[in-house]
This record gives sequence, C-alpha cells and structure tokens, in this order.
Amino acid sequence: LAAVHPPPPHPGGELSDPIFFIILACPVVNAIPAPLAEVGLPDPGVRRWRLPLAMLIVLAFAFWPVWRWYLLRMNDGSDEPMGLAALGLAAWFLWQERRRLSVSRRSFVDASIGLVVYTLAFPFMLPLVRAVVAFGILGLAIRMDRVSPGIWGLLFLSLPVVATLQFYAGCPLRQATAVGAEWLLTTVASMEVTRTGTVLWWQGQPVGIDAPCSGIRMLWTGLVLHFLLAANYRVRLLPLMGLTVGAVVVIVLANLLRATGLFLKESGAVSLPAWTHEG
Repeated sequence: LAAVHPPPPHPGGELSDPIFFIILACPVVNAIPAPLAEVGLPDPGVRRWRLPLAMLIVLAFAFWPVWRWYLLRMNDGSDEPMGLAALGLAAWFLWQERRRLSVSRRSFVDASIGLVVYTLAFPFMLPLVRAVVAFGILGLAIRMDRVSPGIWGLLFLSLPVVATLQFYAGCPLRQATAVGAEWLLTTVASMEVTRTGTVLWWQGQPVGIDAPCSGIRMLWTGLVLHFLLAANYRVRLLPLMGLTVGAVVVIVLANLLRATGLFLKESGAVSLPAWTHEG
C-alpha cells in the first residue's frame, strides 16, 4: 500500500509573527505619499492612494507567516504544487471581474477587525486555518463579496490541502470505497468477493484499495472543474452550496465505479490493457 505522510509540523517560535511584521510595515506605510488623486477603482469611498496602499502593505506583512508556510508546503514533497493551477484560475477570474473590486473605508474597517481577530487567534490556529483566514481578510479588503463565490472555492483549493485531506480523510474514504466495491461485485456482478479492511479477496487473491484509490486527488480535480464552471457562469452562493454537495457525491460515486473496475482488472476477472492502470 502506498504510504500516506502527515502534513509537516509547523515550525515553532512564531507566536508574535503578526505583530512583529505589522511593526515592520509601519515605516513603509509612513513613507507612502498621500496625493489627492483617486485610486481609479469604481468605489467612490476611495479618495486617496494612501489608505488602500497602507492597508494592503500591512496585510502583506502581517500574513508573511502564511506566505512562508505556503511556499514550504509547495516544495517539501508532501503536496504536489497542484494548488498553483487553482490559484492561477482564481487570479484570472479576479482579473476578469476587477471592476467589481475596490478598496474603501468600509473594507478598511472590515479588514482591520479581521486582522485584530487573526492576530489574537494566531497562536491557537493551525497553519491551514491561518491561511484560510488570511485569504478571507484579503477578500474583505478588496470587496470580494461582489465577485462569484466560485472564485472563493478556487482560492481554497489553491491551498496545499491534498496531503492534509489524504492524511485525515484518506483512510475513511478507502474503507467506504472497499465496502461499496464489495457490494457492487457481490450484488451486481454476482462474484464471491469478501473484504478484510480495505482488501478485497476473490478466489484467494487479494486486491488492496491503496491511498490513490481513496479518490482524494479525483475529488480535488473534480471540485476545481466544478468551481471553475461556477465562477464562469457566476453561480450565486446558495445554489452553489447545493451544487457543491451534489458534485462531491457524484465524484465519490465515480471513484467507487473506478475502483470496482480496477478490481476486475487487477484480479484477472477481466482482461484490460496495461495502460488502464499503470503503477
């Protein structure tokens, strides 16, 4: 069976990181001139460059631990850099909807409150939770409530979540896949298949449901396509929530059918070309 590695531990000694980096940002913010020209975004609440630039600089410094963790996770081998594709799609859709984005005094207040909460809760949050909160605060800062919720889904999937999901949800999904495959094979195919944990037995030959067969990567890929379509067609939040649940169910069932078909090949019950299941 393929080994499943837990997410790497978060390096310690960062309890004061947000405050420390906010302090570092202060000289940069004070050096920003305050011209009378507007930012050029459609929100009339923005009157000067100083407010939006100061806020974005402070947020960028305050979330430095998140950016560092993100880069480490993308390069430590526990997660393939698959999230960069989702991040690129989210950035492309944000560019398409850039006229809906703005930085105003209201968003400044919302982001400031979020930053205070983030700073106070920083020592108690897991790195992945910090990243989700950081993305949320940045969204508040540029009024991302005006854009398609599908973009939020792409941003979440851009985080290094595959290894974490594999570690926590991989085993339950493998177990569920084995149970479902056993039922299909015995009920539909009328095969005398027995199951021991995540191993299926037929005519004395074991076929294991290993980590790749849990369907985590298939789920991630399917949800990226789901949120891409949702962002493209600007599906609203409530319909999107229902569609997302349906998409997860469909993807899990599709993985069950895939695993059942692979069992037929690996057990020798059906002869299929080698390219149908390599490795």
